Amino acid sequence: MSLHSPARRAFTRRTAAGAASLLWPALAPAGAAPAASAPRSPGRAAGALLSGCRNGGDLWVGDHRGQLFQSRDGGAGWSRAAESGAGGITAIAMAGSRGIAVGHRGTVLTSGGAGGRWQRRRIETQESLSLLDALLLPQDRLLAVGAFGACWASDDGGQRWMARKPIADDRHLNACAAGDDGVLIVVGERGLILRSADAGLSWSEAASGVGASLFAVIAAGGRQFIAAGLGGALLHSADAGEHWQPIASPSRAAWFGGSLIGGGAGRRVLLGGSGGALVSLAPEGSAGWSVAHAGRSGPGAWRTVLDAGTSAAPGALLAVGENGLQPLPAGPWLPAPGQGAAS
Repeated sequence: MSLHSPARRAFTRRTAAGAASLLWPALAPAGAAPAASAPRSPGRAAGALLSGCRNGGDLWVGDHRGQLFQSRDGGAGWSRAAESGAGGITAIAMAGSRGIAVGHRGTVLTSGGAGGRWQRRRIETQESLSLLDALLLPQDRLLAVGAFGACWASDDGGQRWMARKPIADDRHLNACAAGDDGVLIVVGERGLILRSADAGLSWSEAASGVGASLFAVIAAGGRQFIAAGLGGALLHSADAGEHWQPIASPSRAAWFGGSLIGGGAGRRVLLGGSGGALVSLAPEGSAGWSVAHAGRSGPGAWRTVLDAGTSAAPGALLAVGENGLQPLPAGPWLPAPGQGAAS
């Protein structure tokens, strides 16, 4: 079966549907993790959570039923902000007054008012789209990537979309990130790493050194990126994605996503993965990264870890995943106050 054959697409869609039902079941009670409270739901009607992000003082999460939830108090209370009307929300990106949420069945929601009002957008295509990540770029530009090599760009805030073809085959494009200097990185199936220095007009492939599929890429400050995926794969780049080096992984878990928390020498990249796995990565010297802390919290899969800190509870963390939302003790995961101060 060829990599981009119709048979592969049909087979993958069937098996992916089955895998999704196993990986993201409806929310169910879970036992309390050591030194952490039990997971909770953002709403009585919420499904398994697939995505999350922080924007200013607000937290956002999306579920497999296509619902988008917002919290203005560090995750203590939640309200439903929007519904996709289509598929689950796999990624959310927010910056100031702009926002985008994408997902399965061609789901695209955009906001131009600090998340106050969301609009459903449509990508005109005959393909069945499963979008897995998105970026907000300068000047009202957007980028969305997904299964079977899907890559779509908009230069008007999501009203109209243009197809891009960054690779010749149809490997899944699982995640994307933008560095401080505007370099874009996309990671995907079978160790794929793509790099663009011209806002996505052209792409080059970088050698990852791994054959495992990569599910997450995070801009880690300056010209640094972290990528992660199946089999515990952890990689870092210190030169805006041109070259990649492995990070010794504490687990064979599949890492699904994460976020950069803090700045300077005290910043951390926190990742969530299968089997309740969590890891905190810290910068090491001028270019390297290493594991600062690793552990497990609950039996389910975590999709990301958010900075849920407020003035009343600085340093609070919130794991987001199939079992809902779980507060984490900041102690092991972030540097103690006064340690690793911003440089």
